[in-house]
Amino acid sequence: MKKEDSKDILCLSNDNSTTIKKTLLAFIILIFGWIFNNIILAWVHDRVPLDQPPLPDIFFNLFPEIPKAIEITEIIMLFIVISAIFIMIFHKHKWIIIRRVLCCAGISYIFRGICIAMLQVPVPSKNTFCAPQMESSLANILNRVLSTFWSAGIEAFRPRVLCGDLIVSGHTICLITGLQAFKLYSPRRIHIIFTFYNIITLIALLSILIARKHYTLDVFLGYIVATNVFRTYHSLSYSYHRNELYENLHSESIIKPLVIYFEKDSYPQFFDNYLTISSYLKKIPSCNLEKKKLPI
Repeated sequence: MKKEDSKDILCLSNDNSTTIKKTLLAFIILIFGWIFNNIILAWVHDRVPLDQPPLPDIFFNLFPEIPKAIEITEIIMLFIVISAIFIMIFHKHKWIIIRRVLCCAGISYIFRGICIAMLQVPVPSKNTFCAPQMESSLANILNRVLSTFWSAGIEAFRPRVLCGDLIVSGHTICLITGLQAFKLYSPRRIHIIFTFYNIITLIALLSILIARKHYTLDVFLGYIVATNVFRTYHSLSYSYHRNELYENLHSESIIKPLVIYFEKDSYPQFFDNYLTISSYLKKIPSCNLEKKKLPI
């Protein structure tokens, strides 16, 4: 083996090691955010004022309650998330994209958990089933977390029994984060379908309200949180790669250290969006063999 080949392999090995560490950290941030949400919900459930009627909401005054509408939301949400995952997995720079999106989603859910803990309001519907309230002991909280964690908040997998996860809509965060990732990193040729994705996302958000799973404010704040975290991260990323990080108005953001860590030694934000399909069909025998990339 030539020395040049040996150096290439060593360099690739080091890059892979760093990539795995960064991606793993982003995944840990997401899992922590989700576990944190479940712990807060398990604790907040016993503090929800179940004896009080729903708060006044302008949307509730205009549209009737249809509990089954949440199924529409979750079908659309899964479709958008799967679409985003497909784009991320087959993207030319997939590991960079994956850790960016996971980090943004995790931070959004951490923020949501903090908001849930701050304020407890009555459930949006009198028809909402809430499990009996008990003393918030460590054992009760742990049992609740273990029983609800695996469903990922999707009621099609497990009906909701804990109440109190209001103020910021988790379904909205998932929808908007997935939509933004799909739109930002999709190849140019499929931009024509973005209007369709925007429309079904709007339908999903309205279905949350029609099902009375959240107040209008919850959905609005979910949109604000998801868009601001996603755009702040990518704004800082863009400035970082242009050596203008401290000129960015978001440079005082608490997520700046994460952006610097994840973006170090990575490609700039606005690279060409290509999907690499051929690399999954055959193995590349040499580090110097250039992979074919199929633009879509």
